[in-house]
Amino acid sequence: MRNTGPARFLIPVGLILIIFGIILLGMKTDNYVETVGKVTNTV
Repeated sequence: MRNTGPARFLIPVGLILIIFGIILLGMKTDNYVETVGKVTNTV
């Protein structure tokens, strides 16, 4: 018998991430304010 435990977890998680990505791509960015910045320090 095959161990399908990881697939039962990873397939739904992957589908949720794909759906979330599609929703984010569909968001309109027209109302965003564009700014200019400068990186002064990195950790």
